Order: sequence, then structure tokens, then C-alpha cells
Amino acid sequence: MAEILDLQTRQERPSIRIDGTVYELILPSDLDLEEAIWLEKAGRKIGAFSDTLKDDEKNEEAARQLRELLKRFVAILLREVPAEVIERLSDVQRLAVVNAYSQKIAQEKHDFFGLAGMSPPEEAPPSGSTSSPRSAASTAAASGTG
Repeated sequence: MAEILDLQTRQERPSIRIDGTVYELILPSDLDLEEAIWLEKAGRKIGAFSDTLKDDEKNEEAARQLRELLKRFVAILLREVPAEVIERLSDVQRLAVVNAYSQKIAQEKHDFFGLAGMSPPEEAPPSGSTSSPRSAASTAAASGTG
């Protein structure tokens, strides 16, 4: 008999490995309202800062703000990971965590809307930004809205 529906009451958590230890990331349903709103706004800012850094040869203030956003973003996503482990991550590694999480959430949204025979809603780029609505930062913002 062909299965037409597979329901799960326990969601599988995405995980990452840091220095040989596997850590689970949070799910959008784990976020409280403030975190969800903050992640959405931070995702947009990450995209805007990324554009600024591409356009300018050297913009120390934008780079500093981007680093701070990435640190907080990753601290929220990896809330069960000890702070000292998160501190050891480089900025590029933090960005990789955000991108991996964003891709996972985007795929789940795509799968959900595909099953329902719908198209996922288009995400508008941040005001004044030239980044694609499918960029990692935009998708990261979507992760907060679960």
C-alpha cells in the first residue's frame, strides 16, 4: 500500500559537529517571540552588511557590526553549546553555521509548501539591499519566523 502521509510528532533537529562533538541546533518552534523577531532583523542586517563589505574595500565598522551579529545569531542557534566552544569559532565558521541552518530551514519550507501544492512566499530583500531574496542572510531571517 502506498503511503500518502507521514506525520512526525518529534522533529529531528539539525546538528553540526564542532571539534568532534555533535551539537543540535534549535528549531524555529524553540524560539521565543523576541528571538524570532531579532533573528529576522539580524538576517536582513547580515545581508546588508555583506553587501556593504563587498562594495567597500575596507569598512571596519560594518565588519565589526557583522561580527557581533554573527556571534549573537550563532549563540541563539547553538544555545546548548558551551560559550567557550562558540567563542573558538572564527567569523567564517559562524557564517557557515548560519548558512547551514538557513539552508535546512529553507528546504523544510520548500518541502512543506510543495506537499501542500503551494509556492513558498517570496521574501523581499531588505530596503536598499541588492542581495537576492534567496541569499543566505534572507533565508536566515526566515528561520526566525518558523
